[in-house]
Amino acid sequence: MNRFFSEFSPRDNVFCEAFLPDGSVRDHWAMFIQSLEAMETGEFEKLILESRKILGKHGATYDLFTGGERQSRPWELDLIPHIILAGEWQFLEQSLIQRATLIDALLRDLYTGQSLVREGTLPPESITAFPGFLRPCRDMVPDNFPFLTFLAVDLIRDAAGRWQVANHFTQMPEGLGFALENRLITSQVISRIFHQNRVMRLAPFFITLKDQLNRTGLFNRTDPEVLMLSAGPGKASYFEQALLSRYLGYPMVESGDLTVRDNRVFVKMLGGLEPVDVLLRYVPDLDCDPLALRTGATTGVPGLIQAVRHKALSLANPIGAGLAETPVFSKFYPDLCRRLLGQDLMLPDLPVNWCRNPEEMETVLSHPEDFFIQEISDPGNPEILDGATLSQEQKEALAQKIRFSPYAWFARSKPALAEGLSLGPDLGLVPGQFACRFFVCACDGGFSVMPGGLAMDVTDMHALYARKHMTVTKDIWVLSDKPVAQVTLMGGMDQAVDIRRQTDLPSRAADNLLWLGRHLETAECRIRLLRAIFMRLSGEVPYREMTELPLLFAIAAQKGLVNEDHMKENQDLALFPMQEELIRSVFDPERPGGLYTILENIRQTAYRVRDRLSQDSWQILSRLTISGHSPHPVQWIEVSNTYEVLDDLLVSLSAFSGLTMENITRGTTWRFVDMGKRLVRAKDLLTTVLTAMSPPPQNLSMALETLLELADSAMTYRFRYRTRLRTAPVMDLLLFDELNPRSLAFQLAALSNHVDHLPRGLDRKYSSQEEKALLAMLTAVRLAEPAEICEPDMRGERQKLTRLIRDTDLGLADFSTMITQHYLSRIPTTRHFSSFEDRGRP
Repeated sequence: MNRFFSEFSPRDNVFCEAFLPDGSVRDHWAMFIQSLEAMETGEFEKLILESRKILGKHGATYDLFTGGERQSRPWELDLIPHIILAGEWQFLEQSLIQRATLIDALLRDLYTGQSLVREGTLPPESITAFPGFLRPCRDMVPDNFPFLTFLAVDLIRDAAGRWQVANHFTQMPEGLGFALENRLITSQVISRIFHQNRVMRLAPFFITLKDQLNRTGLFNRTDPEVLMLSAGPGKASYFEQALLSRYLGYPMVESGDLTVRDNRVFVKMLGGLEPVDVLLRYVPDLDCDPLALRTGATTGVPGLIQAVRHKALSLANPIGAGLAETPVFSKFYPDLCRRLLGQDLMLPDLPVNWCRNPEEMETVLSHPEDFFIQEISDPGNPEILDGATLSQEQKEALAQKIRFSPYAWFARSKPALAEGLSLGPDLGLVPGQFACRFFVCACDGGFSVMPGGLAMDVTDMHALYARKHMTVTKDIWVLSDKPVAQVTLMGGMDQAVDIRRQTDLPSRAADNLLWLGRHLETAECRIRLLRAIFMRLSGEVPYREMTELPLLFAIAAQKGLVNEDHMKENQDLALFPMQEELIRSVFDPERPGGLYTILENIRQTAYRVRDRLSQDSWQILSRLTISGHSPHPVQWIEVSNTYEVLDDLLVSLSAFSGLTMENITRGTTWRFVDMGKRLVRAKDLLTTVLTAMSPPPQNLSMALETLLELADSAMTYRFRYRTRLRTAPVMDLLLFDELNPRSLAFQLAALSNHVDHLPRGLDRKYSSQEEKALLAMLTAVRLAEPAEICEPDMRGERQKLTRLIRDTDLGLADFSTMITQHYLSRIPTTRHFSSFEDRGRP
């Protein structure tokens, strides 16, 4: 084992996951290590590169927020799994089920009769001093189901090899989606090794979770409406939420999509309000209902608690479940387990010193360097002090605070951890320290544990306690002592359902999809224009002989790509200043209308609807970036390189368009993306034609040729007419020909078709405003005679053409406003969300 273990040097008297004290391999690691050693030189390095490539394609990130800005950090996966033997797993599974049952019983008591406090088993400060106890949520415990739907537990193994509990996650357990992503990658990249070991599958756990969520759906509906409530793309775990949304099949919504009416929660869909039965929430407790809890929260739904209290909605997990995340409860778990379950606690917790006890307080104050010290606060964002890093002055100030309110402070120890196998910087195996996050969900008759999870590097215990340890992670393999059955989420779906060929969308998602289409088409139009300019600048024709450049510059100025004032100051359009101006329009991130900004808009908008995009779509959209390119110091090389960058971007946009046409179902998702593209393409064409034709161009042939090039219709014109350029045939091809996918008429006809198929809600006798607006524009275009409308007057102006263009442009702006008002505007949450009990009295 020299090749992989040349850097491996475990510490003495420390438990090692893979090796016995005498240096021999533990039985459950033997097959993996043998498979590793059997690889040819360089093979494992290729697998690592492949895993990183797949993660990049998936767009797997863990987003950190500093100074109000998001910094997307690529998800780091160590291909060396954390392996657990079947016998050991049985103990862990039973222990985790006991822990979940205990926490569930504890929360049920604290949010109902509070007998544990009244009889003295728990001190009152354990809830009164902790902001996680939410008084508005008392007596909201489900009657026939566990309090918790699912939870996560962080376990560490100490240097002696004993498992201990480090953290509980009960309000919105994070990491489930990342654990799924790790399993998808490892089972694909090292599939041969994966299948050689009897690794238990994760799919049964997700099936159990879905079954439990369906059972908690109220009103006895056979197919309850289950949605995933997200705090939005401004949270670190947004990637995993989108992944879980696609994997579980639950649409992801945000607070703006929901409203409370008459004690029921509804989601604002394009077709109107639809009732919601279950919310799988990824919003912190205190942010769930700004009316009853933390005022000013932007991620909550006013009236949500009232709906739950009237049993019109089920929440997973219930608001207030975060109470169980306080570490001070760990001091009481042994007694609580005997009191509530009649059992001895199977898994101990990491020691906690609660300064409420004078002896424990003095221990902390006399040796602060041995502890991480924390004030009782919101567990989702704890501030933890490392006593070893404090100065003497800081220690004295901290001691004063602790003595003033000892019940509000506790300290956690710094345990020595066991060692596992980790991938080193030189791709050799080195000792590593990991915490394992396991997931538990309620099921019919108790709780079920996912046979696997998320192993996380915890070289820094401070990061573990602070819940900010999503750095390098591993897949957890639980080995079975018998053959493993193949299970998928699609299995067992044998219940008869109504055939559906349309799906509705929340208005927020439709709004973002519409803007995604707008940004995509804006990028394509700008790239085609810039490419036409850079192609000429890097060609063989001298700069002064390119008569079409002033027109192209004028169109670029009209679209905000170049500074119009700069052009007016340089009437001669000097070569180098204009080249510099154009290059900035591509690469400058500070230019509002520049290409860099447009591509960033695409990325941000796509990120907001990530759960609606297929993996192939996301992979293409992730390539639409120029952040990896930089201008060359030599300008003529810079121009040539920029042309190549633009060409590559146009190919990626074309690939997305092809994927949209061939792969996406013609439902509301596709329609709103395509509507955005059609709106921008129509308006861009109109403004381009107006800029080229009004005032009348001095070189008409050159202007027409430029228009055909920008509209990608030059070849069609040549094959159709085989003659010199004339205004009427060119305008017919660009404006009136419904067979040309680049023409104005084609865009209007496509928009009309989309509007005809949008959700209508109740049947109505008359056409909507947007239908009438499109019909008026399309009729005007269809009735126009190209030869007549393009006929110039005595001054050479084509006023009829100009009038048609201006009227259509205004009509498109009005149509866009109508669509927003009809389908995309937010329905404000009513303040009168509860009913009068005596409504039916005379």
